Amino acid sequence: MIQFRLRTLLIITAASAVMFWALFAPPQWLGLGAIYALYFLLAAAAVSGIVYHRGYWQAFFLGVMPWPTIGSIAVWWNTHLWPLSSNVQNMLDGQVIALKSFLMIALLLAITSGLVSAGIRCWAMSLQRRSD
Repeated sequence: MIQFRLRTLLIITAASAVMFWALFAPPQWLGLGAIYALYFLLAAAAVSGIVYHRGYWQAFFLGVMPWPTIGSIAVWWNTHLWPLSSNVQNMLDGQVIALKSFLMIALLLAITSGLVSAGIRCWAMSLQRRSD
């Protein structure tokens, strides 16, 4: 039987509520700005995690690191993804939601990549313990 701690359930509930707020709640430009802020702060958080953490957390942040870097450069150079280059308030809500979904998928891909990296470290450590 799978058991969860109450803290884990509350964190998952809060994270999903913030994600759905950023994707669907009006005003649409505010959610888009929050996603962009998260995207640019994720790169700094990943560097800090690599430097200051050890073990599984460091492996997680090493797996996360390429995605915010590539995404930040792509958003910076592509003017159609940057909200300040075009008037976001004149965009249709469906276009803004599609842009936010695209950026959120990239963030979820970064988190998944970090989890895979931590899983690979766990697998490698178990193989090392067996060989010793």
